Amino acid sequence: MDRLYEMGKPNVDGTVLCIGPRDTYEIESFKRMGFRKVQGIDLLSQGPDVLIMDMHRMTFPDDSFDVVYASHSLEHSYDPARVVGEIIRVAKSGAILAVEVPIKFTPRGADRFDYGGVDGVHKLFAAHIDRVVWTDEQPPGSPMNGSGTAVARTIFSIRKGVARG
Repeated sequence: MDRLYEMGKPNVDGTVLCIGPRDTYEIESFKRMGFRKVQGIDLLSQGPDVLIMDMHRMTFPDDSFDVVYASHSLEHSYDPARVVGEIIRVAKSGAILAVEVPIKFTPRGADRFDYGGVDGVHKLFAAHIDRVVWTDEQPPGSPMNGSGTAVARTIFSIRKGVARG
């Protein structure tokens, strides 16, 4: 989340969508950064700021969010192309998308997709990436990744309208 500030001060009056936060930790982190309008969605909720909603079928109007944050959620999708379509639909043109996914693991159970790295995530969104701002891949247990799985992270702006491929 702090990488958003490396792009310049984000518009804290904008709206933020957190996909898959379950509890309010991510939401509270955005609020500590100064964002006032932060909404989470997940299939399970442990707080009032997390609506029970499927990322494959969001009920928000088109062009609702200035920032979309998806950390450890896209690997759970049963239809990544549909989720990408929904993210693009609810994001405003020029919105910032920040994604973190585990990589280099064996898909099974709820962990359905290994995107392989940043390039795999970018491939998902390729037609709508305007400008890549930051990328990172970290091995498990590294100082920048305390989890037991390697991760890929990226932040980019979204271009709507005429898709590029």
